[in-house]
Amino acid sequence: MLTTIIATSGFLGRKYMGKDEESKKTIKTGLAVFLNISVSISIVLINKWLYTSVGFPNMTLTLMHFISTFFCLHVCQLLGVFSVKKVPLISMIPLALCFCGFVVLTNLSLENNSVGTYQVAKVMTTPCVLLIQYHYYGKSVNTATLLTVVSYRQRLLLKIYLSRG
Repeated sequence: MLTTIIATSGFLGRKYMGKDEESKKTIKTGLAVFLNISVSISIVLINKWLYTSVGFPNMTLTLMHFISTFFCLHVCQLLGVFSVKKVPLISMIPLALCFCGFVVLTNLSLENNSVGTYQVAKVMTTPCVLLIQYHYYGKSVNTATLLTVVSYRQRLLLKIYLSRG
């Protein structure tokens, strides 16, 4: 579907689509997803290059990521992409610590492992979070979400098995 969205976003797509708001929203969403995936892959590959070829320090790069994220989020706030909600600082500390730990540990994983191993570890985060939520908090997910996670996990395991040759 992403290929269709991108293909219809050019001149021909605008010519035959008219002013249908749903189509415009679909195109914008598809382009945003494409941009997100492209930038994420680029960041991972550049980080790996910085770690292996340049010998860039892990914590310095992590700090640079946090600073750039802060500035990008601030620009998005100024552009009205989202609005800031005030919450008690003490209630945000556990979430902030978990986020920082996640970023630091994934960067350490990228520094010490191949990009493939890093991606497998990062992808397996979602099923682990779902298991923790279910086990400790009794929260469950809908069937569609569960099937998506199980399907992706199965494809990932098959890919790992086939790549071992």
